[in-house]
Amino acid sequence: MNARLTANEARTAFEQFEYDGWKKVAAAYHQAWGHTTSPFAVPLLDIARLFPGARALDVATGPGYAAAIAANAGASVVGVDFSETMLEHARQLHPSIHFEFGDVHALPFEQGYFDSVFSNFGVQHFVNPARAFSEVARVLKKNGTWAFTLWAPDHLNKAGEVLNKALDLHARGASPVPTGPAYHELDDLESLARLLETAGFEATSVSRELAQYTWLMKSPAELFQSELIGSVRSGARLREQSEAVLRMINKTMADTIGETYATPDGFALPMAAYVISASKR
Repeated sequence: MNARLTANEARTAFEQFEYDGWKKVAAAYHQAWGHTTSPFAVPLLDIARLFPGARALDVATGPGYAAAIAANAGASVVGVDFSETMLEHARQLHPSIHFEFGDVHALPFEQGYFDSVFSNFGVQHFVNPARAFSEVARVLKKNGTWAFTLWAPDHLNKAGEVLNKALDLHARGASPVPTGPAYHELDDLESLARLLETAGFEATSVSRELAQYTWLMKSPAELFQSELIGSVRSGARLREQSEAVLRMINKTMADTIGETYATPDGFALPMAAYVISASKR
């Protein structure tokens, strides 16, 4: 399978939106989100069943945070991403790791090649999770592990809650984000297990744990700035707003963080994600 889109293969509107979006924010992502997403790669790799010499694949590798942890654990790791711009940053950050272009919906690897496949916050960007999970199963060995992180619902992940409440209050116009996967539908564990089973995983092997991390901010405006400069989907919603509306959104977010999450050391915002794994049949 060749994952690279040719000139004759049209991307869906959502795929093109994501592709163009990562071109714009890839340079800012590491500064904006690296310190909050990379800690979740630790519990992710804890359940990925790596061992020295294991063949491992980091899907939607982004800046390569999870790939670097896997390499330090002794795995023979490859990182793939469909954004060439993001891959450039991954290679700069981790020059000893092999990164290559690859789309999870059509991975450029032979059947049963990897012992472990993982993705740190990539699933919410997959245009077709069912197809992506089937591709992951295809390149895994029997009993190989698929592990991924997924942002928890807003009542657990307060960054999402603060942002979405401010957007609901102040954002104007229709969202510029094309229809894509409603990844929070994967929050239902039974539905997720059925989807993974259909893709080729053992339903009884599906596990889900809640991982939590506290984002300690120096300023209550940090979340707004990170979303504005370093996020594709929510950032697009912000970047289409007028300066006046942006000021209202920023103020509402900062006020909420300042009033609710202030500590003597700064502003402690609770972050949460599900860490999910399954074994190939």
